Amino acid sequence: MVYGNSRLFLPFMRLLLASFIAIILLQSCKGIDEPIPAYLHIDSLDIAVKAGQGNNIHQIKAIEAYSDGELLGIFELPATIPLHRVGKSKISIVAAVNLNASKNKIAVHSSFIPTDTVLNFEAGKITTIASVPLNYRNNTNFKWLEDFEDNSSTVINISIPPDDTAFIETVPFDLNGKFKGNTKVYSAIIHKSDTTKYIDLGSFNQFENIPSDGRDIFLEFDVKCDADVQLALKRTNGSGAEYVPYLAVYATGENWKRIYVNLVYEIGGQAANTKYQILFSSSFGAASVDRKIQIDNIRLTYNN
Repeated sequence: MVYGNSRLFLPFMRLLLASFIAIILLQSCKGIDEPIPAYLHIDSLDIAVKAGQGNNIHQIKAIEAYSDGELLGIFELPATIPLHRVGKSKISIVAAVNLNASKNKIAVHSSFIPTDTVLNFEAGKITTIASVPLNYRNNTNFKWLEDFEDNSSTVINISIPPDDTAFIETVPFDLNGKFKGNTKVYSAIIHKSDTTKYIDLGSFNQFENIPSDGRDIFLEFDVKCDADVQLALKRTNGSGAEYVPYLAVYATGENWKRIYVNLVYEIGGQAANTKYQILFSSSFGAASVDRKIQIDNIRLTYNN
């Protein structure tokens, strides 16, 4: 004997069974407590430099963090990082930078050794590292260092209008509230004009024997400019010279800006005898006021 409509009865029974299983699963999960994480807070990084490594000015604002070899993630500083650790844990901090002045391009700076420390963690509590020290690798090659503090310059005027000037001067320096003080910089003054002007500054040396096997080639520098600045390479080998534009740095106004670039793609695969000159170029439209490019704290590194 069948009561009612069997076509409605079967779906109803399936729904009832599914509801019963869901209740059982929910009841079985009630007794499971989620573990309470511990927290690691990191405020900032500091570079520990030795003789021949330049100064300690930097703008490294990101890290890769590891706990006992497990990647916790990539974080911008300051950061509070949750981790499921209780007791002692080996923490490794790897320096990372914003490439090409972009917040969307974060890359490990391979010239630095990961900083390791052992910390004791408690569930629900924050363990703080105020400042993580960074050290360069022993095999890091410092191909170009320039901060102009000795009143000499390895930056030269390749092309500059005859009525304009470039020189070393002492100016106030402030990189996002850090490293405040007076410093010597290389300045190019472009006087007001009713026509467009062009300027090319560049490294005095043409750098040789730079690895072209895919290793990171990091260039970093500080710039302050009233107009956009084009960073470029001049590559010269047996086939001739080639101008290779790399990055347009937008006008920074009254602020200093630190730029990190990785020239691996512009240098990788090039002939072994290729020489490289680094150029800073700009064009200035007609203007009724003087304008200026200022450059400081240049460092070019790679690992041997």
